[in-house]
Parts: sequence; C-alpha cells; structure tokens
Amino acid sequence: MSESATDEPVSHARSIGRYANVFRVGFNAFEMVVEFGEQFADGEQAQMHTRVITNPVFARGLADSLNDALARYADTYSSEPPGT
Repeated sequence: MSESATDEPVSHARSIGRYANVFRVGFNAFEMVVEFGEQFADGEQAQMHTRVITNPVFARGLADSLNDALARYADTYSSEPPGT
C-alpha cells in the first residue's frame, strides 16, 4: 500500500483498518462529510461505521489522491479497476 500521495512516511501505529464498500458524501457551506460503511447482502441495510468531516480544500486533496492512486493501480495491473 502506498504511504501517501506525496510518499511521505506515515505512522500507522494507532490507525485501525475497516473495510468499506458503501460510501455517502454530503456537504454544507463549510465542510464536506464522507461516511464509510459495509453492506454484505442485497437489500440489507448498510452499517455505517466511520465519518470523516473536512473542509473543501482537504476534500479536493483526498479526491486528487484517490484519482492518482487509481491511475497508478491501472498502470500496475494493466487494467482499470473493476466497476469503471
């Protein structure tokens, strides 16, 4: 896994990994809200477990980092990620 978009060292000592296959994104005048959750069966209600609240400048950085990682994924595995 890549350390970060800038490849600066990142400490993972206190981070907790959670699987997510459901995402909800919202915003108001001052911040962006991204929620992460899991859903295992069709029709089952998603269980949201994490909410990240940030300002639009940092949300743009997140979007750019995700797009960069997806491009590097495609280069590494010679195909687009599933679902694109």
